[in-house]
Amino acid sequence: MTRTHAVTRRVFGAVFGLPKATARRITGELDVGIPMPDGAVLLADRWAPSTATDAPTILIRTCYSRKAFSGFVARAYAERGFQTVVVNSRGTFGSTGGPFYAMHHERDDGHAVLDWVRGQPWYSGSIILAGASYLGYTQWAVAAEAAHDVVAMHPHFTSARLAQNFLSTGAVELDTAARWAWVTAMQERPRANARVALGIDEKHLQTAMNTLPINVIDEKAIGAAWPFFKDTVTRTEDDPRWEPWDRRVDLPRVRIPASFVAGWYDPFLIDELKDFHALQAAGTPARLTIVPWTHASKGASNASVKDTLEWSGIHSGQPAGVSRAPVRAFVMGANEWLDLHQWPPTQSVSENWFLGADGSLGATTIAGDPSCYTYDPVVPTPSVGGRLLLAGAGRKNNRALESRDDVLTFTSAALAEDLRIVGSVSADIWMSSNRPTWDLFVRLCEVDARGRSFNVTDGLIRVAVAAVSAEPQLIHLELSPTAQLFRRGHRLRVQISSGAHPRYARNLGSDERHDVGTAMFAAEQAVFADAEHPSAISLPRFS
Repeated sequence: MTRTHAVTRRVFGAVFGLPKATARRITGELDVGIPMPDGAVLLADRWAPSTATDAPTILIRTCYSRKAFSGFVARAYAERGFQTVVVNSRGTFGSTGGPFYAMHHERDDGHAVLDWVRGQPWYSGSIILAGASYLGYTQWAVAAEAAHDVVAMHPHFTSARLAQNFLSTGAVELDTAARWAWVTAMQERPRANARVALGIDEKHLQTAMNTLPINVIDEKAIGAAWPFFKDTVTRTEDDPRWEPWDRRVDLPRVRIPASFVAGWYDPFLIDELKDFHALQAAGTPARLTIVPWTHASKGASNASVKDTLEWSGIHSGQPAGVSRAPVRAFVMGANEWLDLHQWPPTQSVSENWFLGADGSLGATTIAGDPSCYTYDPVVPTPSVGGRLLLAGAGRKNNRALESRDDVLTFTSAALAEDLRIVGSVSADIWMSSNRPTWDLFVRLCEVDARGRSFNVTDGLIRVAVAAVSAEPQLIHLELSPTAQLFRRGHRLRVQISSGAHPRYARNLGSDERHDVGTAMFAAEQAVFADAEHPSAISLPRFS
């Protein structure tokens, strides 16, 4: 069928600030069956300019509805000179071979889809891989073995290992795992997207995420076991059972030019930067854009669509944007873009800001008694903002959180001049606990002239000791990288606590395995700040 799709061309294009459409009429083929070697059939929609016979093909493989946002995007690409094929993963939206099991079939199915595209009469000789989040993982699943006709890829807001990203701290990123399980399990039910957008099921989800043990949260939320959630909460990051789906090992062999888009408040940020560095080390053309938005925001979607059009054009002979630096990073607070030759930038110099026993933060430590607090997993320290997948993500006022007895704060004097930090952030904290295991959560905030405290970056690490001791031990923690301008007159604040629930599954303070544990023990925590125990946060001052 041939349609003008004026709504897509005018409204979608305007809202997302896309280049002017070049094709007024596009052709659509809906619900096309793509046979898999094992007999499953994946359904696809294809959109193409009506008059173009040599347009390159953008391939999007998704576990979400190909009729929803991906459908709008596909038509927008077609109106700008690309054929676009959107394929549903097996077990989703009419594709057979299910039920859907994230990651498990994307490699074999992906290669079968590529072979199918190559056999079509409309195929012009070049393929581009596109899509964000899970759609980015489907690109990594085939990238290392893709033939030379795959000319570009777009791993946006994603990771080459996906699930293991949620386990890298030693604590499960519970909110992301549980919400994604909920979304993918319930997405084909009536009004599913509206329920998520309106937060109709939020109370139900919060109740489920407070359930112990955590390995039954999917059953509480969904009403049935969800295998991918079980995998995520029962396996450790280095569990060899992840190996068939961990595509990090492929990165040195990937030769497809890749354009990465990451977000300062995206849960995949750290993994995506590692993937970018791996491609650079392999000599593969790669560029990186880091935006200030959250995973599911309009801004993130906008950046993804624009980047796809530009990078695809560069590598397929289509009209493309102007050349730019290999790395573009948005500096929050300054509201400006920074062009860099590499990440992290060589212009940044690490600078220690020391925690003082009096609650100060500055160039020198101020000695005194340890700062103490009690962490009780029965009423765990809540999460406020940060690198979450969906609800509650991003930059939030932390004042209410900082008023809790289980959160320590260390605050600088008002800045005499602007401070710009760009790059890697870390903390070295001297700490003791009366439990054999505990979590250390460190967050950097900006305190404005009104006293509001906004989170900039943070990190968590799960600590386990062979023997409980009152003697402090040094804990090194990598926070997520950032780019932030702290204005003159504002203050820096460091939070110290022992959790951020349900973003991270709470530490129960016991020797039980984390996925089956139910017994909870309060932890008495002490943070030291003196000449012998100089706790500090290291910030990358940029000049």
